[in-house]
Amino acid sequence: MKKSIVLPLFIGILIFSACEELGDLVPDVDKTVSETYEITINENVPIGITEVTFIDVNEYEEFQAYAEYLEGYLINKISYEILDDTIPEDLFFTGTIEIFGEDSTNVLELGEIASINLTDVADMATEQDVTVDTEVAEQLVSWLEETGTFSIQFRFAFKDSEGNDYEFAEEDLGSGFTFKSNVYLTLLTGLGDFEPTV
Repeated sequence: MKKSIVLPLFIGILIFSACEELGDLVPDVDKTVSETYEITINENVPIGITEVTFIDVNEYEEFQAYAEYLEGYLINKISYEILDDTIPEDLFFTGTIEIFGEDSTNVLELGEIASINLTDVADMATEQDVTVDTEVAEQLVSWLEETGTFSIQFRFAFKDSEGNDYEFAEEDLGSGFTFKSNVYLTLLTGLGDFEPTV
């Protein structure tokens, strides 16, 4: 009878100890940095660029909670979405997601979007992967580790199905779409007793 009591108690102690050790591990934290841009066609111009958005990961709750254990960053992937389109069905475009550092005017091409039909992508209603320049991604990681900041913008060109500059008709003016970029980051952490601060 005593054995049947002691054995479960012993197993319980082992499980409790293991949970305590697992509780000491600080997990890596995933964070998606998403920005949206409203693009409106107001004139017959086949190229454009969005406003610059300044990103400061130091302001994110995830960073503030795990800052004590932060060891670095990892860029997992970059994607985009086309939303809320009212554009001509035969409109294609290409584009680049561009970044630059806090004290830099040197604009770098982080990712490239090959020619796509905007309406087709919008109808898919899913994220599409961006072809990433690995060297520029490494530079982005360096900026994040140094200051936790970077700036991002989107440059694009409208094309027809043959790859020529698109000619907008009068009735096309005022149409547009929403472009959403997603940068999937992982905050790499170390070990230690941890309780979130937010």
